[in-house]
Amino acid sequence: TLRGRRLVDLAVDLVRPHCRDVVVALPVGHEWEGRDVNAVVVGGTTRTESLRAALPHLDADVDIVVTHDCVRPLATGEQVSAVVAAVRNGADAAIPAWQLPDTVKRLQDDGSILHLGGEGILVAQSPSAYRRATLTKVFETLDDVPFDETIGVEMVGGRVVPVLGDRWSQHLVDERDLRMFERLIGPADDESGEGSPSRR
Repeated sequence: TLRGRRLVDLAVDLVRPHCRDVVVALPVGHEWEGRDVNAVVVGGTTRTESLRAALPHLDADVDIVVTHDCVRPLATGEQVSAVVAAVRNGADAAIPAWQLPDTVKRLQDDGSILHLGGEGILVAQSPSAYRRATLTKVFETLDDVPFDETIGVEMVGGRVVPVLGDRWSQHLVDERDLRMFERLIGPADDESGEGSPSRR
């Protein structure tokens, strides 16, 4: 939970204003206890397996699919709008991304490091949007989609574009991240009495 709210509920509430249908993929053995959604499916061991299971539950006339990981609770509605708009404007997929201010190095097999630089290297985030026809082609063509669906889109010849990301919308890994997120969004309404939380 973050400020007393489950991360999965935050994810559903983020995409709901932008998506007609919402499908939740849950781990084996879990039941959905949140707000009404269009469908709940049993997910897989990877995000792409979960998406493969969820996709058939969308109506046939849905042409843009939005995915979001609940481990990025600081994602914004503006990012959802931006990735959807990018697909509507011709991309096969779109993701928020931001450019690292740091120099990037690669660890080599012998334990040494290789300089890569930083220019043109982006950090990918969530939510993402996909042209459904392209996403369907990914799952029909590839038995195994490596790491995330945008790689699959690239592998079948699709075009993936970035939209403006947010360096603070980080991937939640452990309890320390939760504490950092709480500091970023500020106190809850009942703690400050000063209106809605702010991330800045």
